[in-house]
Amino acid sequence: MRLRVRPLGAGLSRQMPPVIGIGLLLALCPPDAQASPATRAILPLTIRDCGLSIGNAPRVNGIRINLSDSGVEQVNGLNLTLWKPVQNDSAVVNGIALGLVAPDAGAIHGIALGIGAVRTNERFAGVQAAGLGLAAQGGTYGFSAAGLGISVEGPAWGVNIAGLGIAAEGPITGVGLAGLGLSGEKDMTGITFGGLGLSCEGRATGLAVGGLGIACEGGARGILLGGLGVACEREAEGLLFGGLGVACERDARGILLGGLGVACEGRATGLILGGLGGVAEGGVDGLAIGGAGIVTEEDVNGCAVAGLAVAAREINGLSVAGYNRILGTHRGLAIGIYNRARELRGVQLGLLNRADNNPPPFRYLPALNLHLN
Repeated sequence: MRLRVRPLGAGLSRQMPPVIGIGLLLALCPPDAQASPATRAILPLTIRDCGLSIGNAPRVNGIRINLSDSGVEQVNGLNLTLWKPVQNDSAVVNGIALGLVAPDAGAIHGIALGIGAVRTNERFAGVQAAGLGLAAQGGTYGFSAAGLGISVEGPAWGVNIAGLGIAAEGPITGVGLAGLGLSGEKDMTGITFGGLGLSCEGRATGLAVGGLGIACEGGARGILLGGLGVACEREAEGLLFGGLGVACERDARGILLGGLGVACEGRATGLILGGLGGVAEGGVDGLAIGGAGIVTEEDVNGCAVAGLAVAAREINGLSVAGYNRILGTHRGLAIGIYNRARELRGVQLGLLNRADNNPPPFRYLPALNLHLN
């Protein structure tokens, strides 16, 4: 009998490729939602969690590749996910998170790229981009870009760009650019743009541009440009422009420009220019110009110019209109067709001038009327 001795290495060399293939297949299989992370298939090429890991390893320092993440604890390095995760809300990725569908973790610090989406349960800090959308239940800090939209339940700090819209429940600080609309439930600070409009439930500070309009519940300070209009429920300060109009429920200071009109329930200070007119219930300090009229229930300190009429309780300065109607005292100069003041402390120039505090026959006079005492 002749015995044949086969080298051990030769047998193993032919068996190793199928073994490795089976290991890769098991490691990349979708994890069972009912199984614990420790029982899932893993092909570790690591030493003390450092190196290359293929499969659903809970902790890796290096490169981790998996089909669908579940129960991941922490990855320091590169995490590549081929499919959407099952349950991964507590995972922390420090480094790069890549997903053919949607990287998902509790927190990502670094770079996150997803063809479909990127989602974080707590916060994101760094650079993230997705073909469809980004969602952060905590906050975002850094640069975020999405083909459709960005949704943030916390603060959005840095640069946020979305093809359709951006919605943040927390404050927006930095740059926010949205093709359709941008909405913030708290303050906006920086440069914000909405192709259709902007909505801010807090205070808007900086440069805000809305293709159709801008609405601020908490007031505004800076430059606000609305294609149709700008509306503020509280104080506004700076340059406010509305293609149709500007409306402020409280005081407004700066330059207020409305294609049709400017309306202020408080006091308007600065330059007020309305294509048709301007209304300031709390009075005017500065220069107010209206195509049709300037109306206030209080006083005007400065100059009021209108094509048809200027109506005020009191004017200290210049009033120019077809009809100047002063219910109280006018200190200064009135120029118009018909000028009327209950008490005149200055000069009226017009076709007919009425000063109720002048004795007859000087109460009604053509061309010129005055009272200089």
